Formats: sequence, C-alpha cells, structure tokens
Amino acid sequence: MPIFTFEEAVAAAKTIPRSTPNEKKVKIYGLYKCATVGPAPPSSRPGPFNFEGRMKWDAWKSAGSSDAGRTQQSAKDAYRRLIAEMVGTEGSAFSPIKVAPKGAALAPPKPPVVSPSKKVPLQLPLPEEVRQALAKLESSAEVKLTEVKDVLERVQAELESSTENARARLNSNMQRIGFSFSFFSRDYLTRLLASLSFLMFTGYLNALSSNLAGYRNPQIKIIGPSWAKGTTTLPDLGHDLIGAFTRQYLGTDYIDWFDLPDHFVNLLGTLTLLLFLIHPRRFLIIRRLALIFGLLNLLRSFTVIVTSLPDASPECAKQFSNKSASSYKNQPLEEALTRSLRRAFLLIIQPSSHITCGDMVFSGHTCFLTLATLVFWTYCRSQSKKYGAVTRIIRYGVLLIWALAVVSIIGTKLHYTLDVFLAAFLTFTIWRAFHHAVEFEKLREHYGVLRWIEAESIIDVDERAYEAFVAKNKVD
Repeated sequence: MPIFTFEEAVAAAKTIPRSTPNEKKVKIYGLYKCATVGPAPPSSRPGPFNFEGRMKWDAWKSAGSSDAGRTQQSAKDAYRRLIAEMVGTEGSAFSPIKVAPKGAALAPPKPPVVSPSKKVPLQLPLPEEVRQALAKLESSAEVKLTEVKDVLERVQAELESSTENARARLNSNMQRIGFSFSFFSRDYLTRLLASLSFLMFTGYLNALSSNLAGYRNPQIKIIGPSWAKGTTTLPDLGHDLIGAFTRQYLGTDYIDWFDLPDHFVNLLGTLTLLLFLIHPRRFLIIRRLALIFGLLNLLRSFTVIVTSLPDASPECAKQFSNKSASSYKNQPLEEALTRSLRRAFLLIIQPSSHITCGDMVFSGHTCFLTLATLVFWTYCRSQSKKYGAVTRIIRYGVLLIWALAVVSIIGTKLHYTLDVFLAAFLTFTIWRAFHHAVEFEKLREHYGVLRWIEAESIIDVDERAYEAFVAKNKVD
C-alpha cells in the first residue's frame, strides 16, 4: 500500500475516476473539509432543492462527528489512509501525483514493467470525430444539469418567499383579532392549561360536596316564635319580602319557576362566551377567570359540607313528604360516597338536570353570575367615542340581568338571602384582590402561584398582542 503525505494524498484524490461510488467520494470530501477547515460546517444546512450542497454539508458534518474528524490532524491522517487504501485496492485506476520539494523537479515516471505472461489489453485510439462527439455530449449534459439546478434554486427561492409572505399575512390577520403566535408557546399554554385544569378539578370537588350535602340535609319544624311556627325553613327576610309580592300577584309565597335562575345562568354564560370570542384579550380573561372561579369552587366545596342547613327550596322539601324520594338519605356512607362520585360528573355536564339539596352556604349560581358580570365590568371598556357608549350600555345591561337573576334565586327559594349575599361578596372581593395583586409587582412577587401564573413574560405576551390589535384596528 503506498504511503502519502497529506499534499500527495490531495493530489492523488484528483485522479479519482468517475466510476468511484458516491459513498467514497463524500467520505473523502468530508475528511478533506475537516482537515483544512474544521470539524463543523460554519453555515446552516442548504435548502431542500440544493441537492449537491446538502450532500456535501451532510458529509462534512458526519465526518466531523466521527473520531477521525474531531481534529484537523486526525482528519489529515484518516484522509491519507483512505486515499492509500483506495490506491492499493483499485490499482492503476489512480495515478498519484508526486509533490516535489521546492527547487527540485520530479523524475520522469518509470515505464511499467510488463510480465511476459501477463496479458495487457489492447487500447486503440478513438477517432477524432468520436472524441468530439463525446466532448459535445458531455458539455451539453453539463449545461442541462446547470439549467435544472438554476430552475430548482429559483423554485426554492419562490417557495421560501411565498411561505414568508403567507406567514406575514396570517400574522397580520391574527393581529386584527388579537391573536399572536406567542400564545402557542409552551410557557403560555402551560399556564392557560394549568388554570383550566384547576377549574375542572375544583368544579368536580364542588359537585361532589354538593351531592354529599344532600345526604346530610335535615328536615326541621320550627316551634317558635308564633309567627314562624310550623315552617320547615329558616326565617329569611328576602323570602318574606318577595313572598309578600308573589302572594298578591301569583298566589304563592315564592316564584313557582324552579328553573328560572338556570335560564339567567345560561343567558349570562352565553354572553360571556361571545365576549371571549370577540375580545382581543380573550386568553388573559379565560386564564384569570378560571383561576378565580376555581378558588371559589374550592372554598364552596368546603362550606357546603361542614355545616348542613335545611334547604330553602320547596322542591327539596317535597323529598321529605315522599318516602321513596328521601330513602337515599338513609344509605350507608360508603354507598352514598360511591353514588356521589359518579353523580358529580353528571352534575358538571348537565347541572340543570340534577337537583342538589342542602348545599346552601354559599350560592354557586350567584358566584357564576357575579363572575360573568365582573368580566364585563372589568374588560368591556373603551375610551373612544365610537365604542365608549356601546360598552357602557352593555355593562349596565349585564348588571341589570345580574340583579334580576339574584332576585330570581331568592324568589324561587333556591337559596337563602345570606347565601346570595356571601357568594356575591366573596366573588367580588376575591376578584378585586386578585386584580390588584396582578397590577402591583410587589404583591404579585409575594405569592408563588401569582408569580408563576402571571409571570412578567406572560403579561408581556398579552400586552404585545393587545398593542398589535390596537395598531391594526386603530381603536382605543
């Protein structure tokens, strides 16, 4: 096997015939680049239509990742060995070129010694016309290949330009409705999903506690004072006031429309959903609403079960006059818990189709209605003359719906007045406290959950998206 210096190996590599497999060619190229430049390509990988460039880049990268190409010296040694092996195995296919020292001339090559017993193939010279035809064919093929390469590069450039333009148009359209590609980042989605997961978990706990409260719901009969004697619910000023009105106009001491509060919940829920769809800060609102609603659910799941009050609703009072309807209250604890675990899912999916009794303190309906109203009161605002009056009308309209809904909850005796008052007070207080804490950095940094869920980078994403929305639509 011949031994080359690196310069001799480079000269010998130039005589490689075209029939050499591509695997060997790219390996030679990769080692050469590692030996002369370094183990890693300085530029990024060429585009998908630059086949030759990508093949060379991959060969260089592969050689640099191997032990042989880690340093320039090891790459030179591997390059010399590879060329020497190819010369040794391919025989006369290579004609290594000797590099003479400076000032000296190369000795003329010695004529090959032909053994008398060895047959040498007869090589006849090609006619001049054939050589010219072959040269012309080769030149034509190279021209065609160059043209194809130019076409592919133009197609690649056009595709990249079209992709960039399409992305820019999409981004512009997204900004018009308050969307941003940053909303799909891992950090932002993690916090949004964490808030929604917290809401779902606490919602199930609340539903479970509400179901269990029905097993502990007591029946009472007041024996004094005389004006309340014989009644089966706690005295309530709100029930008395609305009852005086309904007795005069409806003939009963309550509003005999048990589903009326649910209709108000559906109405305000639908309006809130529409606000999410059109509001440029929809994800910020959803993230904060889910966290606050989840906190209220967690608090309510504790209060409705620790102290059992007689239910104010006439629908729940009917259970005690029907032994079969109230028989579930006497079930063993294990059976009651098993049934409640299953029924809690149904209560979340179809809340209006499943009546719960005994879950008095505090009103879940009022919590939801107050949260929906606070969403409009906080985020449905505009300083511009064009939209300011409209948003003001919407806010006061929602507030009127909330007031009517609260009256319906008390009037149908779905809850005591105290339940409604506590729910509205707690919801408003937690909402305001949360937003104050978010606005003041020192308060936000004091609480670990707020510091994570409302991180500066997340607020930044919301603000940039809103600023882009304002700039695109030129609204205030």
